[in-house]
Amino acid sequence: MFASKSPLRAAAILASAICLAASVGLPTMAVAQSALAAPSQAETGLLAAEDQRFAAEVAHDADAVGRAMADELTYTHASGQIQHKADYVEAIRSGKAAYQSIVASDRVARVSGAMGMVHGVLNMVVGDHHLASTYLAIYHYRDGRWQLLFWQTSPGPQAPGAGPRGPGAPGGAK
Repeated sequence: MFASKSPLRAAAILASAICLAASVGLPTMAVAQSALAAPSQAETGLLAAEDQRFAAEVAHDADAVGRAMADELTYTHASGQIQHKADYVEAIRSGKAAYQSIVASDRVARVSGAMGMVHGVLNMVVGDHHLASTYLAIYHYRDGRWQLLFWQTSPGPQAPGAGPRGPGAPGGAK
């Protein structure tokens, strides 16, 4: 399917394709399959690991956040800002990324071998801003745990009654 021999490159291409399809409203195979089957044990474990990472971000536990991320992490915010692991973990440690709450919904998880993907919707409070987004996360299972490898968010629908969406409201984070 992919010309690349690198599984990480193939995952990046797949993630980009799914984000693009989701951003223009095209149904994705993962979303379509979600109605057909209950999550596997591996998928349930992946979602639990993601929940633990979200909890660590809200608790501002930079060490736990760092353990949940691969060293080669690429983290792309809905604003287009790209961070790598060291920058992201430092933002948690310093309080620059002041997550007050992170609520994930409508998640679909898929696992193939040591690679996992989660697509869903996030409603977050960061500082005094309410942010809503859709996201795609690619994980790699190694060293006995799921590690976030790629993260991509796109602006999503605002939660009812959420108030300002962030810098430059009403359109959301810029």
